[in-house]
Amino acid sequence: MRCEKEVRQRIEAWDEARAYFYPPLVVGQITFDKIVSEVRRLIDEKTGLIETESEIRQRFEELGRQPRPDRAIENLLDWSAAELRWVLGEDRQGALRKVVWEVLVAQLHDATCTMRTDGADIVLEGKACPFDPSHPKRSFQFWVRFKEAKLEDDRREWNPVTRRFGDKLLSSPSEEIWILYPDSSESGVALTAQDNTLSGILRFSGDDYDFRIWDHTTGSPD
Repeated sequence: MRCEKEVRQRIEAWDEARAYFYPPLVVGQITFDKIVSEVRRLIDEKTGLIETESEIRQRFEELGRQPRPDRAIENLLDWSAAELRWVLGEDRQGALRKVVWEVLVAQLHDATCTMRTDGADIVLEGKACPFDPSHPKRSFQFWVRFKEAKLEDDRREWNPVTRRFGDKLLSSPSEEIWILYPDSSESGVALTAQDNTLSGILRFSGDDYDFRIWDHTTGSPD
């Protein structure tokens, strides 16, 4: 089982992950808040002591009994449980990377980007305009790297810009696509996309991922 210091460092890691999406996170904010509060409650603020293993297991069982009316609630409960397993030392990864991925792809929904191969990896790079009612012109530049990537292509028409053979992308020119949604993956991460033919779905997956966001603007006059 993790010690109190490790749990506090984990909470800091969640706060740092939230900061990736600065200015203030909109899509994913509730998810971050609920999972962090689930971990934070394990530490008694008066004594600074972490709950006992039996108390954490009891909370874990309570999460398992809660209703799951939709996918969002199901994911939230599963991710919270994964963090408790991390505290218990039974889950090496916990939910942090998975949640960051889900929030990232939600931020990238409908983003226009190019795709290219880089060794065994695939890199998507472009501009996103994430949902934010307070800042409708909000945007940022980004790249996402799928490590040890796999591409599944079920399009019925070739993109007129770049032809593709099997899972291999021609190196030039870059092909433009639109990011859709995160997808399930037994190991690693995945997302779906489409091109301007609208003839089928592209599915990108990888054992792991990296990303960068920059030139973040809210579109405000100031």
